[in-house]
Amino acid sequence: MTEAGGGFGGGVADRAIRHLLAYGCEFHGDRPYKLDALAQASGMTPSGIRAAYGSTEIDNVAREIGRRTDSRRARPPATPDRS
Repeated sequence: MTEAGGGFGGGVADRAIRHLLAYGCEFHGDRPYKLDALAQASGMTPSGIRAAYGSTEIDNVAREIGRRTDSRRARPPATPDRS
């Protein structure tokens, strides 16, 4: 499981999926993809979509595309794991 939950492993493809989900929900202009649509396309539940990525993925996508999130519901910055 990832730090954000969701059941994805740590592989390159899993990381790409988490980044795509973050982009679709947080960076897709005035009309972000709805959780239901992303859930149907990915075979996940809507709550699974929100759990599949976190602030770390949002920060990574922001860096990769060179802009801030469009979403009003963006999550706070990631905090270091205390383990």
